[in-house]
Amino acid sequence: MIMLNVKEIKKLSLRLLPLLLGLLPAITYADENILRIKPARCIALHEGQVCYQKLNISWQAGLADSYCLYQQDNKTPLMCWENVAAGKWSYEFEGATTQKFVLLRKQDAKQIAEVSIEVAWVYDASSKRESHWRVF
Repeated sequence: MIMLNVKEIKKLSLRLLPLLLGLLPAITYADENILRIKPARCIALHEGQVCYQKLNISWQAGLADSYCLYQQDNKTPLMCWENVAAGKWSYEFEGATTQKFVLLRKQDAKQIAEVSIEVAWVYDASSKRESHWRVF
């Protein structure tokens, strides 16, 4: 049987503590936060036209908490989740310009993650349509 005195136990615990702490997962929001929206681009036919697209939104946070998803410059949340660490949702997007989506922690409005949906178009509004017909 091995007998250790108090001094030896303290010395041993100081050596083992960093090792043990290294084995524990870090509890942070920043390292594990993910916000994904697919597709990442909405394509309209002409520049300036409203683009319509069903978006599949998924997110994951480091800790279970209450979160809300917001669209750029909108103070009303699109969707909120209570006491969870991940969520999924489908959203019918309508927009003529690129929009940012932000996931906020509900209790303190801390931004957890953000992603943008690019709005693109097939034809430029600035390019004039060439006509191959002539009257004279």
